[in-house]
Amino acid sequence: MHFAFGIFFLFLIILLTLAYPVCIYYAVSGIQRLRRRRIRRLYGADSEKSAKFKVWPLCPHRRLVQILMIISLILVSLYVDQRIKWMGKENAHFKAKEYWVSGQVVAGLRFAATRLLHPDNPILVPFNLLQKAIYIRGIKYLPTVDGEAGVWKDSWLLYPYARKLTLPYLVNPKEKKSSPRMRNLLDQCWWALETMATRPIADKKMRIELYYKNYPRLALYFDTYDGFYAEKYIGSANVLLNRPKHVKKLERLLGWLDQLKTKWEEDGYATTIWEKYPVVEALRSTVRLSILQNLMSAIAFRKEFRCDHPYVKAMHAAMQNFMSDDNRSNSLLNYSRIRHHQAEILYRQHIYSLRSEFCQIILTEICGFSLPDDSLKLITKRDYKKRWSIEAVKDSYREELKLIKARSK
Repeated sequence: MHFAFGIFFLFLIILLTLAYPVCIYYAVSGIQRLRRRRIRRLYGADSEKSAKFKVWPLCPHRRLVQILMIISLILVSLYVDQRIKWMGKENAHFKAKEYWVSGQVVAGLRFAATRLLHPDNPILVPFNLLQKAIYIRGIKYLPTVDGEAGVWKDSWLLYPYARKLTLPYLVNPKEKKSSPRMRNLLDQCWWALETMATRPIADKKMRIELYYKNYPRLALYFDTYDGFYAEKYIGSANVLLNRPKHVKKLERLLGWLDQLKTKWEEDGYATTIWEKYPVVEALRSTVRLSILQNLMSAIAFRKEFRCDHPYVKAMHAAMQNFMSDDNRSNSLLNYSRIRHHQAEILYRQHIYSLRSEFCQIILTEICGFSLPDDSLKLITKRDYKKRWSIEAVKDSYREELKLIKARSK
């Protein structure tokens, strides 16, 4: 029965995909026929201008049929390829996989389309709805104790946004009001992050190829836009860092990112990540540092700050690693081997940001820790750091610094 449903969904995918070129073909032909009718009405059916106007379709009808057949064969071959990949000995939950295989064909089409189009583009609405229908049907056959459902949601429903840090349509960070749509998307991100991190994933291939590789990217999306949980996005940091519930989320996500690296090592995958997929470790360590920097304000507001606090020590170690010139341990330097510009952007965002400058004041002036100079191998424009003056940083974080200094006396 589940195989039949998988084939049924494949049939729907083919029909839906073929509908696009067919609609374009007949739309163009229809527009030309309307133009011919208008010309005949203006100049007469027997006029010279009407006689010269010809209806030229995009291609001959026979060629259209051939194109449709080729598209159908490509989609069927994609389905067979996914079936071979996800229905092998290393896989699990085969009833659910019948839906996963079909859904992967839709996901592939949407992935290709979103290279040019926004994930919420009206052109993609039919594919988006079909993807959600397959997801809802398929996860019913996954054990509730398994984390695979989180992988499905991340891969199909969240990845189109997380891939390029894309906001949904009609969500504007400059608006001075909350966005229910963005909060809902963040809730979905959190559910997927929690599900993947706290439930075992029996399917080894899915655990390694999707959970291990994509988790840091989804964590980055959540960490970047969690400010939408406040009434307004701009200036939301201190509002959220005064909320125990939100701080607890950050602490849990920090723990899950640490556990992720441990899981890589346990599965013998850490070396592969470092050598073949350096962006994965770069994003993991970037989000981890971002959370630790935010937690400096949180422990200040809770009046728990001390220089030997585990979060302070962890942040010191993370910033030392980021600013190090040792490419055997610095994940950004490792990532810069293939994407130097992207690695440099991540470095600037988390070492030269206003919050990072605040954390450096904590480490060097208050706690007396040392930090290395800028990574000479990574940064190309040396004057960027002059963007923030010490006075501006201290003024922006005067409340936290007052609480921290009171605790340090």
